[in-house]
Amino acid sequence: MDTIKEYLLSQQDIKYRDFTLPLIPNVDKNSFIGVRLPVIKKLAKELDNKIKSDFISSLPHKYHEENVLHSIILSSIKDYDEFINYVNAFLPYVNNWAVCDSICNKYLAKYKPELL
Repeated sequence: MDTIKEYLLSQQDIKYRDFTLPLIPNVDKNSFIGVRLPVIKKLAKELDNKIKSDFISSLPHKYHEENVLHSIILSSIKDYDEFINYVNAFLPYVNNWAVCDSICNKYLAKYKPELL
């Protein structure tokens, strides 16, 4: 998981971090790297399934962007039970609206009653 963290750190955009900090005031400012969402989404698509599985199994994460990446990876899980298990493990670490809003799993639309 150090490789993911190193990659995110290499993509830091200080101006973007400074723009984002006031939008999420309840989170420690030292937990923000300042990586734009398209970069995180691209990374999520490029990771192989083993790395994704290892990453979402390694909690907690240090950085906000790691939590966003975690949310985006969760959004790609097609199996309902697997998704629910991973979400339940992750929820204690969801500490702001941006991470919460990043979980958007279109594959589970048929389970809407269960999810509600």
